[in-house]
Amino acid sequence: MDPASIAWPGEKDLLGQLRLGFALPFDGMRVVLRTPHLRRRALVPALIFAGLFMVAAMFALHEQLEGSVLRHLYVGYAAIVAAAPVSPILFTKSYARLAASAREAAGFPVRRPYLRGYGTATWEALIQLIFLALYLAPVSGLLRPIPFVGAVILASLGFLWALHWSVVEALDAARTLPADAESDSPPERKPVYRRRPWYARAPQGPAPLRWILRPLAWWGGLINRPLVRWQGELHFMERHPWMSLGFCAGALVLLALPLINLFFRAFLVAGAALWLARAEQAEAA
Repeated sequence: MDPASIAWPGEKDLLGQLRLGFALPFDGMRVVLRTPHLRRRALVPALIFAGLFMVAAMFALHEQLEGSVLRHLYVGYAAIVAAAPVSPILFTKSYARLAASAREAAGFPVRRPYLRGYGTATWEALIQLIFLALYLAPVSGLLRPIPFVGAVILASLGFLWALHWSVVEALDAARTLPADAESDSPPERKPVYRRRPWYARAPQGPAPLRWILRPLAWWGGLINRPLVRWQGELHFMERHPWMSLGFCAGALVLLALPLINLFFRAFLVAGAALWLARAEQAEAA
């Protein structure tokens, strides 16, 4: 069944929204794998990541690091994660064309790709890399002195924070030009809403928890200023919280699958393109 033919769940169908969100990354994977030119477009980044994995694993063996095979696998995966921010820069135009083609291959109306320049992609990647790390800096300072438990909590929070922004970046890469666009040049990027995202809003709830989290929300508001260009994607995720949760869970499963995770970003961008197309279809209806 094509993704375009699956019914959009109602506002009160939370389980249906969660299910659809979880299925979208796998729908993106199916669309890419069954479409020859999308497979070719996804193959080059995957080969580069595979090469990084092999080089890192060989380096670990060469240095005779202590530990089992799992240790060398960890080094390889760490190399892939470390190189992940480079992918949106090198393949920004390729992923944009993949997103537009994935929509068409899934049966949605044809749209032209949103082609950013390499300079813009580099600048945006640097902004994300710097300020997303800064957001967790206060939490890191508080948790690091706690032996073991602090390190586990910090690693878990860092992973979930990176996963959240992987979805934001996938939605960003999956954008296409409006149907009535008069040229192929992307329009000037402007924030589409003024409400602060969830990590920069004062938390609600019991007073002790509220007072503990309020400084983090203030810090998030300060960090959010350079990240304002992603407010549209953040707002989209907040409008569809259960789908976002399901999408993140589906992305997590893709990331955990050996070999499949080499195509992680291509599948995620294709899934995000289908998500945006489904949302446009639902709003039009």
